[in-house]
Amino acid sequence: MSAAAWATWERRLGAEGFAWDAGMAVARPSDVEQTAAVVRWAGEEGIQILVGQGGSNAGANAAGPEAGAPAAANGGDTHGDGRTAANGAGAASSAAAAAPRRALRLDLCRMRRLRFYEPGDLTGGWDAGATAAEVNAALAAHGQFLPLDGGSGTTTLGAILAARRSGPLRHGFGTARDFVIGIEAVTAAGEIVHGGGKVVKNVAGYDLMRLLIGSAGTLAVITGVNCKVFPALAAAETMAFALADFAAAERLRSRLLHSPLRLIALELTNGTTDGTMDERGPQRGGGAVDTEGTWAITALARFQGSEAVRARYRRELAAIAAELGVDARAVGAEAEMWDAWEAKRLPLVMGAPSGVAVDLLRRTAEMAASGGRSLRFRGRLGLGAFGLALAPELTGDARAAWRREWRTMAARVHGDAWLQDEAEPWDAAWRGIGQGAGHGQAQDVWRGAQDDDAAGGREPQREGDWMDRLKRHLDPRGLFGPAEAGA
Repeated sequence: MSAAAWATWERRLGAEGFAWDAGMAVARPSDVEQTAAVVRWAGEEGIQILVGQGGSNAGANAAGPEAGAPAAANGGDTHGDGRTAANGAGAASSAAAAAPRRALRLDLCRMRRLRFYEPGDLTGGWDAGATAAEVNAALAAHGQFLPLDGGSGTTTLGAILAARRSGPLRHGFGTARDFVIGIEAVTAAGEIVHGGGKVVKNVAGYDLMRLLIGSAGTLAVITGVNCKVFPALAAAETMAFALADFAAAERLRSRLLHSPLRLIALELTNGTTDGTMDERGPQRGGGAVDTEGTWAITALARFQGSEAVRARYRRELAAIAAELGVDARAVGAEAEMWDAWEAKRLPLVMGAPSGVAVDLLRRTAEMAASGGRSLRFRGRLGLGAFGLALAPELTGDARAAWRREWRTMAARVHGDAWLQDEAEPWDAAWRGIGQGAGHGQAQDVWRGAQDDDAAGGREPQREGDWMDRLKRHLDPRGLFGPAEAGA
């Protein structure tokens, strides 16, 4: 970036709004108009935009680039989250490996204002840079909340939307796509666009929410979001079920999902029930590892309500446990347990329709055991998505080979089964599912594997080809998202 361009943007955005941080120029606009201006300029100059929150602001502007020196790409995490839409992998690392030399990080940390809030209508709107903690602190004063438990309290709304992150409360409240009612974004042309509105029942225009939520910042920069909010959680309790094997887990899953109980979370883990993974393996009731050397499997059912409601849940859950012949107990300090549940993500994520997910989890554990490894897991029993970790961990080519073997095995279980790897670039995870793409060898997420078909006017044959066309339509210059090194 030239010294003249640097001076221009430092003057337009202020010392706090344009800085040099960890070897990269960083723009921190204070509103959507400034964001649009930065995007238009980057497009005119052919500078790649990496949307994300980087390191500390302290000292970030201590030194600018030399005149004419390009910004070295180190990347930021997607909307400040550290995980991406496709696989939750750290975009900082994948962007660093894949970003072009001329790159600019767009950080929305200064955009965190409350745009509107109607407690009586259960709706509110915020800048995308507002954090989950800030949003819920404002809502708590009116006895309301947003179920933003897919990360820490410092995770921003933009991060949650871009990555479509969710946590245990997804079982009872759904994902961000279920409670976002309006969205504001800046396109690759630098235009400000809106989808949805401020009311829950809004069918005007195109459904930009579902398009942009989960797009990892590769289609547009999400700058604002309107949501329907919920009454704050009432007093909640959690029951833990000690399960002998995966067959018992599947029986419990089926029984609970076909019961009239409305749980707000239903998790399955073979780790400790504080959400961590002890190096000795999962613990049963805080004691030692199973005497048979196998890892204990625990299901956690969370519910809320008045004392009378919770008493009924306790009775009915205890009756289901007795019916299935499993032990059940109340979990102490359950709020603290759930607060820490998503603090440490596991390096692999798998998913399948809930009816086959437990069987797929069993086969995955058997596949790991056949290679002399143990499998740790934690995730949504009622929804079929689980974080995984192999112990000892695999790296490099061995890790890529294990993923390929898993995908071959999983395809025999269900065609919609998927596996994503935190160590795998996000573009590989998105486009490489089912193709065995190895780390560092994947195609760009939006590059069609059959470009000749698209160029020849033939109808695309795979979902990825439609995604490719969409990306080229909305971002023809490839302005947003990581590109190949040296591009």
